Amino acid sequence: MVADAIKRDLEERGGNSPVLQLCLRLVEYVANLPPSQREMLTYRTFVKASGKNQIDQELMAAITILSTSNVRAFEFRGLFVDDNEDEYEVSADDIASARASGEFIHPQTGKAVPDFENRIIPFFSPSKRFGA
Repeated sequence: MVADAIKRDLEERGGNSPVLQLCLRLVEYVANLPPSQREMLTYRTFVKASGKNQIDQELMAAITILSTSNVRAFEFRGLFVDDNEDEYEVSADDIASARASGEFIHPQTGKAVPDFENRIIPFFSPSKRFGA
């Protein structure tokens, strides 16, 4: 079934902690979404899934575990929106490189984009481990 391996990994890590319980809740929520609604998960999606009113430290910890640890349930990505409101998906590596260098290059024009941090919308997608 969808995300079973991820759920087992979380439970083996000590699924009784509040953050790991929240991780399980987020995975279960996403697993129950129709496949078409899983492809662009925002922080707002995770707030709704958590039952919280806003992002807090516990929720950020859960998202971090699910996207950066060996669990790898979700992959971080970004959606760059230019002045013409054209949208371009950018990888986590591209975003990290831009942050490190202080410069983001427009994927179409090849020109540096001023104030790029305000033009990239972060989102997450289920990883291949998540399953179909």
